[in-house]
Formats: sequence, structure tokens, C-alpha cells
Amino acid sequence: MLRLHIALVAAVSATALSAQSVVCVDQSGSGDFADLGSAVAAASAGDTILIKPGSYDGVAVDKALHLVADGPGVLVRSGMQITGIQAPDCVTVNGIAGNSGITFFGLTISDCSGTVWVDSYEANNLLFTGIFVTNSDRVILVDCEATGGRCAGLSVSDSNVFLQGGTFTGGQQDTTLDGLAGLEASNSTIDLVGTSLRGGNGGIFAGNVGDGGNGLELLAGSTVNARELDATGGAGGIDFLSMTFGAPGVPFEVDPSSSLSVAAGPTHDLEVDQIARVGDAVAYRVLGPAGHLVALNFAFDPDPFYLDLAQGSIVTGVPVVSVPLGSLGAAGSLVVPTTAGPLGLPDSLSLFVQVVALDPQAPAVYTGFGRPITLLSPGF
Repeated sequence: MLRLHIALVAAVSATALSAQSVVCVDQSGSGDFADLGSAVAAASAGDTILIKPGSYDGVAVDKALHLVADGPGVLVRSGMQITGIQAPDCVTVNGIAGNSGITFFGLTISDCSGTVWVDSYEANNLLFTGIFVTNSDRVILVDCEATGGRCAGLSVSDSNVFLQGGTFTGGQQDTTLDGLAGLEASNSTIDLVGTSLRGGNGGIFAGNVGDGGNGLELLAGSTVNARELDATGGAGGIDFLSMTFGAPGVPFEVDPSSSLSVAAGPTHDLEVDQIARVGDAVAYRVLGPAGHLVALNFAFDPDPFYLDLAQGSIVTGVPVVSVPLGSLGAAGSLVVPTTAGPLGLPDSLSLFVQVVALDPQAPAVYTGFGRPITLLSPGF
């Protein structure tokens, strides 16, 4: 769509200072670095780390970087830590898996006042928590999947977290212990839309038995605002000697000092190639209820904020440009083709895009999913 391309070119041209250099990581040795740790150490704040498919050692990130998988098959096998990112800086992690049986946590985000945006991260086969967030103000998790070992799939403490889609599953025990929660939170505020939470199953043992874990477990001082939440408890374990069963988990367990608000409502997803070389054809596909009018908000420095239970959150912050696309068809989708641009981009640029939708019948406005997009020069 020409108008979308023109709007993006105008926005990018007005923010030339946001352009970044690219550091390529390829374990085959054909990139700038063969290991992720050396690439992160050498990169400057604002740079893009482009990671080719392969298996890499864990890394600690303490500066504003954009870590992007260049296709499927990027595995960080011994955990990733993001710490000390200060506002207004931003870190993005896109398309990386963190599966390892020897790692305590797949992804740890700690002590960050700046924005940390994680898209399509997968963490399984861990010893403890899939994703652990603590003392951080602006964490955005989009379409992430995490299964805990002997802990929750996602654990949040003293933080503000925005969840869009994704599935979080508590650890399933293999002895007398109880299953763990899909999401466990304390002293935190969480806004979520379209997220699935699964409690882990209780332990199976001879002579004793564990109960199932809860889908969502709110400990002291937490607030969760949820639209289209899917939560289930885990199954109770089995005592093979007495053939007795543990109690199943429940969808929600809420401490008296915490609050949970759940609303029904539509979700609006966004599918787009999240790496695009300049000149490539790119298609934005928006999914949601038929007849809804949709627009795309674009920003360069995400600063998420919560609106209300029905509308959700603006995860991009105030947009640089908003582009109306039209109405979702009878199949509940709209595909908008365009071309990645602009030409003359120095190396790379990070964009953040989010769906905003209007139900003309209600009328009501909803925020949809957001995505980080990395534009690259043709040589990368």
C-alpha cells in the first residue's frame, strides 16, 4: 500500500539519528563474531546484533541493544540476562530460544527502568523459571512461551509487565511436590491480553502425591488486568500405592492484598516479517473480528502505558505516525502489502508497530498486539 510506505519513509527521514550499526554473529565464523558474548561486548548502545541460526552460549546484556534472530533456529543454550537498562534506553530480543536443561532461568530481566521488549522467545527444559522479571518498570512480552522446571513458567516481582499472547506453563513435578504456577506475581502490575496460563501437574510417587499448580498465582501486592485470559490449573498427581490423587490446581489464586480484573473482549493480532531488507516486499496482516476498523501505530522509542481494562495498553508509547488501513474482511483479516524502506539507510533501524482497532457497532476502541521490526540495508 503506497500510503503506508510513504508514511514510513517520512517518519524515518525525520528520525535519522535513530539509525544503528549492525554486528553480525555467525557460529560458522563468517560473521563479525562467532560467539554472542563477544558481539555484545563490542557493540555500542543502539546497535543491532543480527544472529544467524546456531547454538550460542548465554550472554548478559547491560546496554541498549537489539538482539534479532535472522531466521528460526537461534538457541541461547545457557540463559540470557538483561540488567540495568535505564530509561529512556530500550533493549529488544526477537525470535530467540533458550532451551537448556542445565540453566536455572531461560531469560532474566532485572533492575531495568528502561523498556525491555521480548518477542517470540521460547524457554523450555530448564531447572527453574522460564522467564524471571524483577525490579523492572517496562517489560513487554509478546507471543513468548516458557515452561518452568521446579518453578513457575513466568515469575514477576516488583515490576510492571505487559503480556500479549503467549503461553506460560508451570513446572511439572516428578516426586511428591506440587505442580507450579503458569504465572506467579508479587508486588507487581501486569496487563495482559490473549495470554494462556497453565499450572503444572503434581508429582507422581509411591506413598505420597502432589497437587496440581495454579494457572495464575497472585501473591501479595499485585494487580492483574486481563482481557481474554485463558487460565487452567494442573492435574493432581497419583500415588501408585494407594491409588489416590492429588487435588487439581485452580485457574486463579489471589492473595487478599492483590486484585484480578478479567474482561471478555476481542484481540487483534499482527503478523509481519520482523526483519526486512530495504527494497523487500513486506506484508502486514491484521487479524481480529470482521468489520473492525484498524490502524497501525509506529514509534521508535517504545514507552508503554496502560489505558483501561477494555482498551488495554499502548505498548509503543506515543506513535510517530498512525496509518489507517481499513476494515477487517469477513474472514477477520486484512493484508496490507508495502515495501521496506527507505533507501539510503546507513545500516539498520528499529521500528515498533501496534494495531489499534475500532468496533464501529459498540463503539469501542481496542489496542492490539505490537511487534518490533528491524529494517536492514540490503547488504546484511
